[in-house]
Amino acid sequence: MDALARAGLFLREAESRIAILDRTRPTNAVAEAARLLAEWNADRPAEPRWSYGPVPRFDGLASALAQLQARADREGGVWELYGARAEELGCELQVVSAVGESRLQSFAARRYSPRCPASAAAAKSWAMDWTAERPAPHSGGATISDDLTEPLSLVNRLSAEIGERRLPYRVVVRPGLASVAAVGEGVIFIKPGVRLSRLDVRRTVLHEVDGHVMRRVRAAREKLLIFSVGSRYGGDDEEGHALLLERRCDVLDAVRRFELGLRHLAALAVRGGATFVETVRLLTRRDAPLESALRVAQRAHRGGGLAREQVYLPAFFRVGRAIGVDTGLESWLTRGRLSVEAAGALRTLLQDKSPASRVASAG
Repeated sequence: MDALARAGLFLREAESRIAILDRTRPTNAVAEAARLLAEWNADRPAEPRWSYGPVPRFDGLASALAQLQARADREGGVWELYGARAEELGCELQVVSAVGESRLQSFAARRYSPRCPASAAAAKSWAMDWTAERPAPHSGGATISDDLTEPLSLVNRLSAEIGERRLPYRVVVRPGLASVAAVGEGVIFIKPGVRLSRLDVRRTVLHEVDGHVMRRVRAAREKLLIFSVGSRYGGDDEEGHALLLERRCDVLDAVRRFELGLRHLAALAVRGGATFVETVRLLTRRDAPLESALRVAQRAHRGGGLAREQVYLPAFFRVGRAIGVDTGLESWLTRGRLSVEAAGALRTLLQDKSPASRVASAG
């Protein structure tokens, strides 16, 4: 095994150990969601009282990530993508080390801040416009997400989809998820008890399978491990591209746009120093139902202020613009967990027929 392959395996292990989304998920999320709803319905605005699992010891991990960055700077070429991912994981390590503390917000802001003013401005404009639409809820055909007796429920539609495509994934119900569904290694998690319309189910299956799972399946066929361990900002642009797929398939409807707009405004509020109560009140002033406002605020404030939702709409704008300018980029972008920048860099590196590039491609 050569040095580049070892670097990829190290990054894969580092991501698994850091597990930023798992470690910022409260262990008492379900109970707290019920308590908060009861308190707010009784006109007693309350802040969350979340608990988190113990933060493990990460002895030497930060140093090892920094060493990989230094080597990448020396080697150049495709190594730079590995170094950039190591830097990003270093940011996530700082976030995880501060879970439940106020200092988490500064680390999360560094990790999830928009990368360019144009995308940030477009995202805020969309969020304001979409939350002014005040759409009527979906009517008819609603199912419960984990209802095994209903063929059109999310759990059954996801299972059917991965079965038809023969994908090496399984569906697992996980209480306390911040989202309706999420993709892990070989698994699609779904949140139980969520009432979903048929359109919601169709969109979620599209988003999770075509937007996330298929990237991982394709990445597993690549020689370079950067495709599977992910590039810097790869996770962000993956979400942006999944939203682009929703728009193409005509499932990015007014209800979905309203939800995305609320999430973005909540994330911006967190970045601006808003408390949980202030965030909920901001959302209800945008005509969000109380239960929706509480759910979105809990998602943005988890971990102590992760506000990962700040990157979704900027990534949607950036990915759409990049693909619009360079139509050939999308086929590279979807070969793995890549950002727009990494997809472009890999296309240049791997299509270059120089000896150095051929060596890198074999890594």
